[in-house]
Amino acid sequence: MKSLKRAMAAEYSRELSTKVFAAQCRLIAKGFRQGGLAGYGLRRLLLDQYGQPKGLLEPGERKHLQSDRVILQPGPESELAVVREIFRQFVFEQKSESLIAHELNREGILNRRGYPWTHQSVRYVLNNENYMGVNVYNRKTCRLGSKMRNNSPNRWVRAPCAFEPIVDPEIFDRAQRHRKQRRIKLSNREMLARPESLLREKGRLSATLINEADYLPDNSTYALRFGSLRNAYKLIKYRPRANFRYVDRGVFLSAKVKEVATDLIRLVEQGGGSAVFDEAAETVTINGAITVSIYIARCTRIPGGGLMWRVNRRRYLRGDWIVTLRPDLPCRTIIDYLLLPTLGFPKQKAEFSNRNPARLAACRHDSMASLLPLILGPAKDQCVPLAPHSSTRCGKAKVLPKPARRRTSLRSSNRPRDKNESPVAGH
Repeated sequence: MKSLKRAMAAEYSRELSTKVFAAQCRLIAKGFRQGGLAGYGLRRLLLDQYGQPKGLLEPGERKHLQSDRVILQPGPESELAVVREIFRQFVFEQKSESLIAHELNREGILNRRGYPWTHQSVRYVLNNENYMGVNVYNRKTCRLGSKMRNNSPNRWVRAPCAFEPIVDPEIFDRAQRHRKQRRIKLSNREMLARPESLLREKGRLSATLINEADYLPDNSTYALRFGSLRNAYKLIKYRPRANFRYVDRGVFLSAKVKEVATDLIRLVEQGGGSAVFDEAAETVTINGAITVSIYIARCTRIPGGGLMWRVNRRRYLRGDWIVTLRPDLPCRTIIDYLLLPTLGFPKQKAEFSNRNPARLAACRHDSMASLLPLILGPAKDQCVPLAPHSSTRCGKAKVLPKPARRRTSLRSSNRPRDKNESPVAGH
């Protein structure tokens, strides 16, 4: 019955998502804005149900009536002049995005968020069709908690002439053609030769220096071509001063989470069940009823030479079980797995130490096959309890003091005891 209700709820969510998207597309076609910040030089104007202006919305403000609508309109003339100057320098003076951003920062002009300009923010202005007076929607998709992804331009929803244009459409089209012509296919050898010359000139390399150089592609281009910017550094035999070992640890742990999820699904399917892995939430749903969250413990060294593994509570703790990967201190291998129930999990974290081997042995498992029967079993009290009073700190468990034993007496409390009287009346 629970699986049927979950399937019905999922189908209802899909149908509701489709209806909401269709309604938003209809409002976009009428020229109304559907969320998001206004670009540089644009402002959001609030309209009532009759189309009468009610005032401008500041950043962070939202409409409070369902019947109200929001449209875009040109902002202050000073910002409009900056937008037109960006297009003029890019189209007529053939300047790069990085050079334009450098000149804007030198003049003390900030972008729409109040920060200095970058080549990405300048590129956003050059690619935004809002400056032609076109209302654009569905450039990105993120439905039902899935990952954000970019849609192809043929799936964009456009409403031309929605408001007064800031830039002439002919200049906007010339800017797009100029950007396509500037895309030059470089070989790997040419791609690596340019940062080498920059290294000889500056004495060091960084993503900021690469983006500011006119004769170098963006650092994201190097990441796409060689896998990462660090790989490009290795090919030109450059060792940055910064320590990037945390990147390797993140890649290693992400791969281990997927490996554990794959092993768990394989074991469940061998037993005749079904399991689904949600990569975004890092959870495995078994038979549509049992949810297992996959955590990674943080290993640190404590005074005295011991090790402590900390399992931090996630903001949205859900599911029935938590399978925690326990790595070693260099974070190169996974020692074993900890099976923890979500019921009674501490509000902040659960800590384990090698100084308390009994607590570790109560929930540790060497393989996924050994902890799967506990996950599928009905009892959740077979693991170590995680009540707040039993959490450890540096391997030492808190011991609650025993309550004082009340001494009872058979004598009457209404009559004071005589000095010569026996402690127990009647004896």
